[in-house]
Parts: sequence; C-alpha cells; structure tokens
Amino acid sequence: MITDFPSEVSFEGPVATYRTPSLDDAEEIRDILSDKDNMQYLKFMTKPGGWTLEQVQERLTKQLQGQKENRTLVLHIIYKGKVVGMTGFTVIDTIHRNAEVGIILDKACWGKRLATEAFYFSLKWAFDELGLHRVKWVTTNINQGMRGWLEKVCGLTVEQISRESLLVDDQWLNEYTYVLFEDDWRTRVKPHLESKIYKS
Repeated sequence: MITDFPSEVSFEGPVATYRTPSLDDAEEIRDILSDKDNMQYLKFMTKPGGWTLEQVQERLTKQLQGQKENRTLVLHIIYKGKVVGMTGFTVIDTIHRNAEVGIILDKACWGKRLATEAFYFSLKWAFDELGLHRVKWVTTNINQGMRGWLEKVCGLTVEQISRESLLVDDQWLNEYTYVLFEDDWRTRVKPHLESKIYKS
C-alpha cells in the first residue's frame, strides 16, 4: 500500500486517457458541469446560471490540494484531445482503506465504453496500487443508467437504501449505495472489466 499519493497520475486506455486535473482544464470542466443534461442526476451540484470559471478553478484547486494531502484522487477523462469528464475519488480514508468513487461524463460521450474504462482505471489504482479494501458508489433511484451498470456489468447488489434523503426539484429521492470489496475486485470484477475493455 502506498503511503503518499503521486503528484501526477495517468492511464492510457484503448478509448481514452485518464490523468491528474490541470487548472488549464477549467473551461472544459465548466461547460460539462453547467450542462443540464450532463448533470440531470446530479442536480444538487448545479449552480444557478451555471458554474463560473472561478468556481471551477476553486474546485480543481481543492481537488489537487486533496491529492497532495492523500485525501482525494480525481482523474480527468481525455477523449479525442478534449476533456470530456472526470472520475475518481473525492473522499478517501487511508486509515480504514475505503473510498467513494463517481463519474461525470459529457452526454456526447455516453455509450462509448468510457464509463467502464474510467471506472476500471480508477478501481485498479484504488485496489491494486493504493491497497483499499472497500469502494462504494452512491447514486439515486432515478439514475437507472448507473444502477444498471453496477448491477449488470459489475454484478453488485444494493448494500443500503437511504430513503428520501435528497430533495431535488421538490422531489424526494432515495440514495442507493453499492459496495465493491478488494477480494471481489481481484477475483471477479477486474477480469470481467478487462475482458470488456480489451476485447478484440
């Protein structure tokens, strides 16, 4: 298990590149976060009128500082030379060896295997390099795409349902938590994702 996070992380996949954020990415990230379709399942993160460049720069600065302090590891997704999303861990507990993983992806890139590849490299770093024991996803009842990926692709089941825990657009949403453990990653999920990513 590594004790200090590297200052730069980069992975090259068959479809895209995944690397440490840069402040130079701010304009492209602002466009992604300000798009209502991209954020339809993450409305609690939206800003009235969209994100400003200053708000995005502040977000990126906090993420990079968190990486220096061994608390976060975010990767920007580069597809055809453009930043099209982000994945990784905004919460990492190295004492208890667990973290929460997520993804935000531009709608133009949905259905291009990017989510599977992005989660693969995030999980590979978390389990194989950082030595985590447990990684969780938290999503909502209306995010059928994410829930379908977790259940059908990863074969995970719901660990916990927090009923009516989010109020979005005057609608109460349930939060669904899915968990992957290191043994299940190594013996089942990792080889399965690799067969999908590197299939001929």
